[in-house]
Amino acid sequence: GDRVLINCTHTHHAPSTVRVHGYDRVPAFCEEVQRKIVQAVTEANANLSKDGCEFLFHLGREETVGMNSRLMLGDQTIYWTGDRSDVVRPTGPFDPELPVLAFRDSNQQFKALLFNHSTHTIGTMGGRKRSPSFYGLAAQQLEAELHGITGFLEGASGSTHNLSGFTPV
Repeated sequence: GDRVLINCTHTHHAPSTVRVHGYDRVPAFCEEVQRKIVQAVTEANANLSKDGCEFLFHLGREETVGMNSRLMLGDQTIYWTGDRSDVVRPTGPFDPELPVLAFRDSNQQFKALLFNHSTHTIGTMGGRKRSPSFYGLAAQQLEAELHGITGFLEGASGSTHNLSGFTPV
C-alpha cells in the first residue's frame, strides 16, 4: 500500500460515470473502466523488475501552456471565455511547476515516466482545435519515444486553462 499512487480527474470527451450536467451515467463505460483498472494493476505487477529500478526526479517549469483563466476585465467583471481585448489581469495565481518522475531499469531503459502540471486538460498540441487533452497526446508521444509506460497526472487545475487554444464562443 505504501507504493500505490492514485490520481483521479475527469475528461471532457468520455461517457459519464455519474449523472452530471444533464448526461446520464453509462453503465457499460463504468464496467469497462473497472476492467481497465484491474488490467492496469495486473500488468504493472507483471512488469515488476527483479533487479529493481532507478528512480529519477526533475522539477521543471512550464509557463507557456496555461494561465489562470478567470480574468479581470476593465469594468471589474470577471470572465472566462469570450472577448479578451479588455483584460486587466488574471484573478489568481498559476502554478508553473512541472514535476517529472522517471524509472529506469538496470540497462538504463525507461520503464515508466509520470509528469504533472496544473493546467486543465483541455487543448491541443496545435492551436485552434479542441481536444480532450494535449497532455494525453504528449504522454502518448513520450511513450512512443521512450518505449516505457508514460502517464500524465493532472494537478490542481480548477481555473487554469490554455486559453490561447480556444476559439471564443
